[in-house]
Amino acid sequence: RALTPRWRMSLAARIAGLVIGVLLVNAWLHLALPQNNSQSEVARAAVPLMPFAEEAYEQQGRDELSTDCSPVHLAVICCGAETLAHTVTLMKSILLHRTSPLHVHFVSDNSTAPLLDTVMQSWALPHVRHAIYIPSAHDAPSLALNTSHYAGRVAFLKLALERVLPADLPRVLALDTDVLLLDDIALLWQLFSLFSADSLIGVIENLSDWYVKPTPHRRPWPAPGRGVNTGVMLLDLDRLRSARWGQLWPPVARAAQLTHGPPPLADQDVFNAVFAAHPSAYVVLPCRWNVQLGDRADRARCPGRPAALHWNSRRKEGARRPAYFLAQQGLVEEADGYHFRSASPTLAACGATPPVRHSAELPRDSKWQTRCKDFARAAETVYRLHPVVARQPYTPRAADVTLLLQLSPDRLARLEAAATAWDGPVSAVLYAHDAEVAMVRRQLREAHFARKPGFQLHVVYAVDGPYPVNFLRNVAAVHAATSHVFALDIDFAPVQGLHARLLARLADPALARAALIVPAFETTAYRFQSLPDKPSLLQQLRAGTIAPFRMTSWASGHAPTNFSRWERATTPYEVAFAPDFEPFVVVPASAITFDDRFSGFGWNKVTYLAALARTHPLVVLPDEFAVHQPHAPSTDLNRFRGSSTYRWCQGRLREWSNTSRPDVCASHTHTHT
Repeated sequence: RALTPRWRMSLAARIAGLVIGVLLVNAWLHLALPQNNSQSEVARAAVPLMPFAEEAYEQQGRDELSTDCSPVHLAVICCGAETLAHTVTLMKSILLHRTSPLHVHFVSDNSTAPLLDTVMQSWALPHVRHAIYIPSAHDAPSLALNTSHYAGRVAFLKLALERVLPADLPRVLALDTDVLLLDDIALLWQLFSLFSADSLIGVIENLSDWYVKPTPHRRPWPAPGRGVNTGVMLLDLDRLRSARWGQLWPPVARAAQLTHGPPPLADQDVFNAVFAAHPSAYVVLPCRWNVQLGDRADRARCPGRPAALHWNSRRKEGARRPAYFLAQQGLVEEADGYHFRSASPTLAACGATPPVRHSAELPRDSKWQTRCKDFARAAETVYRLHPVVARQPYTPRAADVTLLLQLSPDRLARLEAAATAWDGPVSAVLYAHDAEVAMVRRQLREAHFARKPGFQLHVVYAVDGPYPVNFLRNVAAVHAATSHVFALDIDFAPVQGLHARLLARLADPALARAALIVPAFETTAYRFQSLPDKPSLLQQLRAGTIAPFRMTSWASGHAPTNFSRWERATTPYEVAFAPDFEPFVVVPASAITFDDRFSGFGWNKVTYLAALARTHPLVVLPDEFAVHQPHAPSTDLNRFRGSSTYRWCQGRLREWSNTSRPDVCASHTHTHT
């Protein structure tokens, strides 16, 4: 009988479904089985590339991991602040899955190496060792090559690892920093067993058509078959040295460059040219250990469960990254890095590790130790650091000032206000959990103030307990590259033009040696804009919308500034130190540090000023000021106001600091509320 339109549509849908099903099955068979497209690919079919073969092979290796405590040796090239951020993510992805000790060999540069060492030292990871190597032109002649690749010449360092790394290191696993591990890296390390007697390097096949489909505007370098990707490599360093690798690749690279121009894919082009000329030098590893997701990559060429994702694209941040990669990256970035300090049961079998604890001089009486455990724990915590999460270039003057700020994520808007009003360099420290750090980094990519010359942001990863305010101030100061620093709380807005006028003041040698006081005021207006000058402030002071800071609740903290004199002053004037005085000061960067035993609310600046006043005269600046903006009380302020134990602990610590720190002069312990 004649079909109705409804039946015709249903039948068409069923036929279409069958056709699609057949196509999908054919596609799966095409991808899952080795194809005899060329002689080189037939030869590679001997390597266990099929998903089922890989899983069976690696399951055997997985069973052997629990008894092996020998380290996996990693090589990572880390040059620049942005690469350091990617390195942190890479390391976290490795730590999430590892069951073996690690020895990480970083190849870096003079500016990045100290930052990288700070990260690794502060993370205090059990069964993880690291070393940092800064190659010279003699160690890495590959740096003389040119390339248009986004990584620049740094990428060529992989060609010189057998020279840069220690001569007694026999093998290493080299990883790009844009790789995410999804499985135990020890399983990848075990694939050295696939090497033949002639194999020097283990690599994964390239998943794009870069080398097999040239265009009129792109003439790729020579490569074997589809070529290989060098984001993940196993390097037998002993064999590379014996084969005189440093003499093997340069003539090949020079010949290819004469006919094809500079290598657009940097080291990867050189490795491919060498492998095309010397096919026995490399072995192809299972593709799941380098699933490339770049713009031209064909993910379907590597079916099965990935063990490592590789975002090999110029656009590292803010680009259209695959949803699966973003999900995995988010899991890694948000993982609490402090958990990695606890060894897994497998690693525990490799030996005990000492507890991670900072040695701090603290009161020893039983009452303090019983009642003040939170403060003791905060003073002894080894905080995880990530210096220079963001940095803009800046050339400091001979006499210059860096604004030091510290904040939690809820104060990010105040960071924008302070950095916008200040015309000089800023060193800000964010105290946040891992998940919050990832969120803030994304927000900063869109923030105009974060692109100002001299702006830099550092991270101290948060733990439960009091806010480590003085530790954060010291971290900000360490990374200041100027002659002077100005530590200001994040809720204060400095007067406009303060930086430029400070530079003029510092031309006076006497003022350059002093502690320059920037008077503090407060407003009750939530919608407050930074003021342009002193007359503007005096106008609001007389109108009652602005007042000297905390004069009704904590007068001794700022009264020695002598606000009535400041209103009339036209030149700097010196004031005497008084107990409990805690102004904001511009000081030489070589001045004393803040006592980082103090955390939470109370006495953190008072003890600093008490010590500072012994060596630096206190001079009030006549035209400068900062205005405090209202905000909800912090957790620590609420605890200070509501807990007598909290106040007692802070007061007892203040007494102890006067005797345990020689540069702190004695002062009485008036308790403010």
